[in-house]
Amino acid sequence: MAKLTRKQRRERKRRLWLIAAPFILFAAMFWPLIGIVPTSGNEPPDPVKVLDYQANYDVDAGGDLQAVETLTAQFPNGRHGIFRYWDHVDPNNDDKRYLPNVESVTLDGHSEPTDVYEMGADRYTVAKVGDPDVLLTAGTHVYQIRYSIAGVITPVGAGPVPVFVSNSGQPQGSGDESVFWWNVVANGWRMPIANANVTVNLPSPALGVACSAATAPDKAEGPCTISGTGTTQIKAAAKGIPAYGGMTLRAGMPAAAPEQTTTPWPWQLDPVLGRSAPEAIRVVVLAILAGALGFALVLLTRERRPGLPVLYEPPEGLGPVQTVFMAEETPGEHDLAATVFHLAQQGLLDITSKPRSWTAVATDRLTPEAFAAADPVSQAVLTGLSLSVPGNEFTASNSRAKGIVLDQTRTAIKHAVVKWADDAGLVRLSAVGVLGRVLWVLAVIAIPFALTGWKAPTGVTIIPLAFAVTGYPLMKMGKLRRRTRAGRDLWSRAGGFQRMLSTPSSELRFGVPARQEFFLPYLPYAVAFGVAKQWSEKYHDEVDEPPPTPNWINYSSRRLTPASLLTAVGSFETTVTSTISAYQSGSSSSSSGSGGGGSVGGGGG
Repeated sequence: MAKLTRKQRRERKRRLWLIAAPFILFAAMFWPLIGIVPTSGNEPPDPVKVLDYQANYDVDAGGDLQAVETLTAQFPNGRHGIFRYWDHVDPNNDDKRYLPNVESVTLDGHSEPTDVYEMGADRYTVAKVGDPDVLLTAGTHVYQIRYSIAGVITPVGAGPVPVFVSNSGQPQGSGDESVFWWNVVANGWRMPIANANVTVNLPSPALGVACSAATAPDKAEGPCTISGTGTTQIKAAAKGIPAYGGMTLRAGMPAAAPEQTTTPWPWQLDPVLGRSAPEAIRVVVLAILAGALGFALVLLTRERRPGLPVLYEPPEGLGPVQTVFMAEETPGEHDLAATVFHLAQQGLLDITSKPRSWTAVATDRLTPEAFAAADPVSQAVLTGLSLSVPGNEFTASNSRAKGIVLDQTRTAIKHAVVKWADDAGLVRLSAVGVLGRVLWVLAVIAIPFALTGWKAPTGVTIIPLAFAVTGYPLMKMGKLRRRTRAGRDLWSRAGGFQRMLSTPSSELRFGVPARQEFFLPYLPYAVAFGVAKQWSEKYHDEVDEPPPTPNWINYSSRRLTPASLLTAVGSFETTVTSTISAYQSGSSSSSSGSGGGGSVGGGGG
């Protein structure tokens, strides 16, 4: 197997990255899972003590909860406020998420600054209550927290029913159709609660009520008082609830549970997929539409290929790079070598090519008039290499300084050929191409923002990623412009000439121009199209002798066979590539408890 050149290795690496990048970005969407660690309840209790906890829970027929919690707490010196935590996950119903909407927080009857955010891989909602620049006075303060949560009534079969310490009415699960199963005193409060009283207003009478409170030694489940069984208003109370304790209530109702929004994946995937299946499906649909849009824009930028009648000469007045540009809407990979050879064939340059370097010298024929008569690409090369004056020379070797010159010259070639085509009315800007390129850039910019998970799950990354993948061809040179009628005519002739250069002589109708008077003038065009080998072999096969020796290139082998001609051309281009690479590489170096929802509390701060 032939050893790959540096350029081929770089191109292979680029293609591999283009293939791998979408998969890498897709995998990167799951980065939030890396930060998920088990929560621990081993933090020390808070010095703040809750003297009295009053909670009122109003549950409507649709299953939505309106809650008001009132805490009377004893504060020491040096405290700013309290924290309230809500766990979104119900351990008895793991496909349900309970998301609180904090409506207001007051301190001693006045509105208090509150910062609401999510933490723990978005499993918990936190309300940080208090001004960080203000310390509370030591003593008793009253906090009131109002919030709402949707879908708190669950089907009767959601989770196994544990043994509760206190029970009232008919046994749990006997005749029930739905239940309100809730940690009415959240088990994540870091503050001990001396006295807790809870009122629950249900949409239908409670057939049976069960309750347990962590009032026994070592926070084991203890009793709580229950009243209101058989009515729509249930009251429960307990005393001496320690830090990280809590109280859980389960009330069975005869009415069927209202429909709930559920999530068919574990909570750990919420930062990636969101919290509802319809949202995830919507993201997938948008990604499909984005991919389809990118593909459609690519199709719209494609031009219908004209007929390519075989021509035995290039379009009149066009140099090699201009001919390639009209056929392919790009100057091609061999633009610099083809232009230097074209200038040498016209007698304006002499070339000396060696395995690791080449030198071009401006001849006496390069007069101001000859420079003015040259095509725009040739002028750009002569100017870029400082060869516009007879006697000047340029040597390309593997050095950074020369690489800068060659790289800038190749850029000048692109600008020159595009400007020529624009000025000549051969191409025009494509509105679809401009729009597609702008959208592609915006999609690429959106990808890292989507990966942060800010304001949306990271799964939305697939929307801009899909467009970036299918729309990638929009960034290729040529997609920004379309050929005019005159440009399409030149495309037809340039493409026909390319067919003649590259078609084997075995197809007789393409063999006529392979004669000595045609071979050398057309050689720069063959180099520009990347078919120098085919053009050389075509001559050898038809004439049955080696190609003629160009008098404008000095190489170690004066008699050029198809192989040695390719070596001379390849040596020239390898030097160009390695010199530019030397420059470019130098530049680049420079909550759980006994079950139920609402299972996390908070503490002082």
